Amino acid sequence: MLQRHPIWQYALKAETLQDFKENVLKPIYINPSVPDDIQGEIKLVEKLLIHSFFEYEFIDVALTHAAFTLEKALKIKSKEIGAGLNPKLTFEKLIEWFFVNGYFETDNIEVPNQLRNIRNDKVHRAEKSLGGVIFMGKVYHTLDLINDLYEDHNLRKDRKSIRKSVNEKLQEFIKEGVILDTGKERLLVYNA
Repeated sequence: MLQRHPIWQYALKAETLQDFKENVLKPIYINPSVPDDIQGEIKLVEKLLIHSFFEYEFIDVALTHAAFTLEKALKIKSKEIGAGLNPKLTFEKLIEWFFVNGYFETDNIEVPNQLRNIRNDKVHRAEKSLGGVIFMGKVYHTLDLINDLYEDHNLRKDRKSIRKSVNEKLQEFIKEGVILDTGKERLLVYNA
């Protein structure tokens, strides 16, 4: 009979599987434009997260599978958009191409590269390692990167360009620092 892993009792007070689903896990959004095959892989990642209530190490398995799914999604998307990329490109080169061409929401290439490094570590490290609950957020972020591929990247580029322009103007305005008083709280303004 399956039993709750003890860590959930002490770490996050998830008494039942339902508590765990409601209080620990986050809902997973899948962009409807994501290919069915990749949607199936994302649903498998979700099942692994659910079952980590019983087998804590499934969080690491979920992250590894999510990283594999991201790599597969990059290859599929490159074919869909006719990018003319070599089908044997490494995961690193695929990440770089999609990052440079505005397909990810993040402005930091180290975010997807960290996933690649974790995946490589899981594949090549001889000794066992466990990320556990620390990796849970990375699972969700990996799924966000997959969804990013199927958002309108031209709108993203436009939005990022506008944000950059607004921040350049804001930097001129806040050279000496700004405190924004909303009436309920006071905020230091350094970026928009």
